[in-house]
Amino acid sequence: MEAELISGVELGDWRDRVLVPHDVPCFVTAEEQIAWGGINSASHWDADLVAERRRQDMRGKGLGLICRFITALRERGVPMLTTQPVARLALDSGRVTGVVLGSGEIISARRGVLLATGGYGERIEVALNLELNGVLTIDRKRPDVIDTFSADARH
Repeated sequence: MEAELISGVELGDWRDRVLVPHDVPCFVTAEEQIAWGGINSASHWDADLVAERRRQDMRGKGLGLICRFITALRERGVPMLTTQPVARLALDSGRVTGVVLGSGEIISARRGVLLATGGYGERIEVALNLELNGVLTIDRKRPDVIDTFSADARH
C-alpha cells in the first residue's frame, strides 16, 4: 500500500509539525525508487523531477500516508493531540471508549481511538536497541543519522 504523493503545503499549520525523515527519499514513490534502480542509484534519478518535487515539498511513502491521514482528519474536524502521555485506554464492557491521559483527563471517543508513537528515528534509545538486534545500522561518526536502508528486511 502506498499513498499518492501529497504536498506538505496541503497540511496548512500542520506542515512543520510533521517531521520529514532525512534518511528516506520521501519525494519519490517506492515504485519509482525501484524502477530507477533503488537508493544506491539516486545519482541517476531524474534530477529535474526530484528538484521540482522537493521544491513543492512532495511527500510519499510512510510520510505521505501520515500526511493523508492528517489532511482527512483536519477536513473532518477531528482533534489531534500530540505529546499527550496516555495512561491507559478507557474501557466499557471490554470495548474501547476513549483514553485516560497521564493527567487523569478522560477523552471519550464515539468511533474509535488512534494511537501513534511516531518513528523510531527520533528516539535514539529505540534505534540503539534495534541496532543491537541487527535491525538497522547507526553511523558511529554521525550517531544522529540512522541508516534504515541497511535494515534487515526480515524485521
